[in-house]
Amino acid sequence: MISIGTGEKQPEAITSESVNQVTWIGELGALITTVEQYTHEYLNKELLGENFYYRFQKVMDKPLALDSYQTD
Repeated sequence: MISIGTGEKQPEAITSESVNQVTWIGELGALITTVEQYTHEYLNKELLGENFYYRFQKVMDKPLALDSYQTD
């Protein structure tokens, strides 16, 4: 099985000066999505085996909206 991701942005490092309640609330959605993604990847590897499941996920330097496009 081949799984092709839509890409993900590498999260920025969190420092003790930048952490507050608003920061955590803002990151909650990304955390849930990431946990779900890695859970599915783990379960597929367990069910299908390491040699029968491949996940391709591009790590990008900036976020890309799924509804964005370029004309060139």
